[in-house]
This record gives sequence, C-alpha cells and structure tokens, in this order.
Amino acid sequence: MRLLPLASVCCAFALLGHVAHAAPVRVDFSGTISGTNPGPLDANAPFSGSFLLDDTVVPTLSTSAVYLNAIDDFVLTTGGRDFRGDNGRLQIQLASSDFLSGTFSLGAATVDGSVPDGANAYTLANISFDFRLPAGTLPGLTPLPSGFDITDFTFISLTLAFDHPTANAIDRNTILRGASFDTLTFAPVPLPGALWLMASAGGLLTWVGRRRAA
Repeated sequence: MRLLPLASVCCAFALLGHVAHAAPVRVDFSGTISGTNPGPLDANAPFSGSFLLDDTVVPTLSTSAVYLNAIDDFVLTTGGRDFRGDNGRLQIQLASSDFLSGTFSLGAATVDGSVPDGANAYTLANISFDFRLPAGTLPGLTPLPSGFDITDFTFISLTLAFDHPTANAIDRNTILRGASFDTLTFAPVPLPGALWLMASAGGLLTWVGRRRAA
C-alpha cells in the first residue's frame, strides 16, 4: 500500500531534477555609454539591456560550441531609443580563457534601431559581444552558462555597429568595454511549466506527508 506514495515522491524529485537542468538563460546588463567610442550614441548616457540564451538550440561541437539562432530578445535602451536583435549566433570556447561571443550578422539574425542624423540616419547593422572568464570557469561547452555576474568576468566588450552613408568607421561604432558596465548577470529563467511542475511536486510531497501522518 505504500508503494504508490513512494513512487510518487521519486517521480516528483525526477521532475524537479529535469526542470532544473534545462532552462533558458537571461542576461541583464547596465552601465554608461563610453566617452571614448560612443559612436552615434550620447556619451556618458546611461544604458540598460537584456537578452535570452535559448537552451533548446543544439550546438555544433568541435573545439568550441556554436549555437545558431540562440540569442533572442536582445534589447539595449539608451537616450529613449531601443536597439534590438533576434536569432543571434552564440559561440562558447574553452581555451587559455573561457569566452562567450555573440553576433547578429549571420544566418537568420535580424537587428533593428537607428539614430537620426540630419537628412541621414545611423542604422543598426550588427550587435556583437565578447565576454571572457578565467580558463576552467565554465564546466564545459554545454549546457548554456548561468550563475555568473560582472565580478566573474576578466573581459567584457559589447559593440553596436551602424551603417551610415558618409560617417567614418569610428563614428559608426559604439564600443562598450569593461569600465562601461555597472552590472552583468547570467541567470536561469524559470519556465511557467517548470513552476507548475514544482508546485505540483510540492503539493504531492505534502499529500504524501499527510497520508503518513494519518
């Protein structure tokens, strides 16, 4: 008669373990636009943003892992303007340093955003980043990294590249390096289904406990 509650408890813990393993990762960041390479953006203006790393994308593996279309919902907001990207390419490499790099210039990637400039405009052409950690910090090429904040990184770089009919290359690039950032965090995102499973598992364990007490 006690086999069913015991099996239920095992299933509940199995579900929780499965849910904890697979979850998209949300990256949040904030800081101040650099006065060194602000490009078309306002120097010393605050910025904030975020993007999602999609854990359902299967990587190609060699000495590094490449996740095509794995970066979604990228947005950087500054000066009342949003700069967006979807379906970006993520690469993870384990070498003399562990690094995470991303770009929105390949495959199905799209970007959106512009800065007016008289009769012309600076039009967003690409978003790229390079976040580096000490060698051996990442447990491997998979799963996607989470649980890091700005203090864990040895190098931080984020670039917004713009097209413009007359501006030179320097003026078309907003380059944000380590000192530009106040925050940078990688955290798993709980899915609604995962929350439901956790609540169900918790209720099941409570029910089992009450049965035993009775």
